Amino acid sequence: MTIGFVAIVAITLLLLFYSGMLFDPALVRRQFAPANLRDLGRLALANYLLIPLLTLGIVRVFDFSPVLNLVLVAMAMLPCAAIVPPFVSMVGEAPERSLFVFIAMSLLNIAATPILMALLSLPWVVGDAIDPRGGEIAALCKYVAAVFVPMGLGAALRIFAPRHCAIWQPRLQRALPWLLPLSALLFVFTYADHILMLGWRDFEALLVFEAACIAVGMALARRMPAQRVATILICALRNTAMGLAFVLVAYPQTA
Repeated sequence: MTIGFVAIVAITLLLLFYSGMLFDPALVRRQFAPANLRDLGRLALANYLLIPLLTLGIVRVFDFSPVLNLVLVAMAMLPCAAIVPPFVSMVGEAPERSLFVFIAMSLLNIAATPILMALLSLPWVVGDAIDPRGGEIAALCKYVAAVFVPMGLGAALRIFAPRHCAIWQPRLQRALPWLLPLSALLFVFTYADHILMLGWRDFEALLVFEAACIAVGMALARRMPAQRVATILICALRNTAMGLAFVLVAYPQTA
């Protein structure tokens, strides 16, 4: 238990709690128009089918290590980071669509986790090189609990104590841009020796993966010019908070 590990776990829980605070039943109801659902369908196909297939192709062709494959495939199956709606609002686009997509994809991410576990079990992805702690079913249940408890607490605060939520949500939104780099610095400081052991091949893999995500987002954005930035960010910024929760709970022995 190091300060870097504690910082990463704390910021992950805080991001998940903040994500839950974004849940607005009225906003969700307004987004159920046919055009919005078709838009969500296109984004879901791109992020849960096209990007994972591209990632599996990258993994298959370049023959990375099992740990790197775990990172790439987990990120491929967990789209739309919690910071997408705030970023979208900063550039002047209406944040309602990105909020709805984030809420929907947070739920879809949980539903897609069994598929993620199945993909990781492929012999040329992770196989038996890294076994999930306690077996796949136990690891999956722990992951769902680890994600839904903080997100559920945030959503409960939004629904049952809206006045308190209205006070704390903007405070957290202002604090997160400072807390995110601080936690990253603490993590890098604590695990500097491990990070320096990463080779250029690892960074090249992450660069190729991110380039593929951005390319898919830019292709989709051509159909939605009014929400161009939101569409690209939904595809490009993967849900690292849920990815960290998944790895910390399901594969805690991973480097």
